[in-house]
Amino acid sequence: MAEARLRNIDGLKGVLLFLVIIGHVLQGKVDQHFGRYVIYSFHMPLFIGISGYLFSIEKMRALDLKGFLEKYFLRVLLPWTLAMLVFAWYLGGFNANPRDWSILNGGRNLTHLQSWSHYILQPYYHLWFVPAYLFWSFVVWIFIKFGFDRVKLLITGVAVGLIFFWIKNEYRDFFTPYLGPELGGSVLWTLRLFYFLFFVLGIFLRGLPPRGHNRSVTDRSHPSIAGSNPQKPPSFTLNPLGSQLKNPVFIKAENPTENKLAGPKNTVFWSCGVGFLLLYWSFFWTISNPHEYVNAKDGIMIIGNVLFMVWLFGMMRIDALPKVAWIEWLGANSLGMYLWHVLPLLMIKDWMGTNHLYSFYGCVFMAELLLFGLFILIKRNRVTSLAFLGV
Repeated sequence: MAEARLRNIDGLKGVLLFLVIIGHVLQGKVDQHFGRYVIYSFHMPLFIGISGYLFSIEKMRALDLKGFLEKYFLRVLLPWTLAMLVFAWYLGGFNANPRDWSILNGGRNLTHLQSWSHYILQPYYHLWFVPAYLFWSFVVWIFIKFGFDRVKLLITGVAVGLIFFWIKNEYRDFFTPYLGPELGGSVLWTLRLFYFLFFVLGIFLRGLPPRGHNRSVTDRSHPSIAGSNPQKPPSFTLNPLGSQLKNPVFIKAENPTENKLAGPKNTVFWSCGVGFLLLYWSFFWTISNPHEYVNAKDGIMIIGNVLFMVWLFGMMRIDALPKVAWIEWLGANSLGMYLWHVLPLLMIKDWMGTNHLYSFYGCVFMAELLLFGLFILIKRNRVTSLAFLGV
């Protein structure tokens, strides 16, 4: 029997990656641009949730440390390292007197050792996600080795996430006296453990059976999935930014209204999640100082994303969301897109500036299209595809 594939996973990753690109292209601070404010309120929580959803506890439990490292090196760490080196070169990391790219550090002069430690510990702009994902995965792998199940992981992840949200808002220099500014900043802004709760939520949601189904999602004896191998449970690749879902449980009734496995049909989670997010978006207009009520705002954002994620992933797991081919292609190649899409943006900004925004946006749009075309050519060669795209 041919393996079915949940197209919605690639599709949802593609939509979120598209929003990531839009959020980076739009100019202005997040708290001063409503479009960026809205995008940044949910795109990374949902993207991180999908990363957790694609994390297979069963596979990870069988891996030793060597197997864990081998699993991620070629498909995740190698493309990230190449991207980090290219961005470091473009930003002057190889210059005779390299300078710190971070505005927070005042553009200070650095030695070459300081420069490279800085690029590794506090990667440029968007590059934080890969080291953060690898660290979250490693932490979960350790917990699994100590016998944690999905419930214990969820409780632990929520506790860690809430604590670090509080540290981020109230004590940003909490780790500096103990670890120094470089390593202390890396713990908070590279590893971003305040997002860890969305990662473990994705892991937890993957383990839930579809609504109305009293069997495990790995039970392939149901007539809707008869003919598949009962000894081979559904599994996912461990690359959160690449493709694919292997041997998924893909259940679709002839009449969707009669499908008992169709996930959460009611709109409670959807409506409550959207309601909390709308409340969070209203703060853009009602709270003039972005540093006021940050804990309350983050709490509302977290609740909105969690509720919306429960509904969204329930629909995703049965492939019930709309399908668009080019969005799915974007999601299937999301690691490379995520790593490299900022480079054309930087080059256009350095070339023409942002004084004429419409011209700037038009040039960036054309540059991103050229980048996507280049990726199509890169994918034709196995070595370059693996090095640049991780697929």
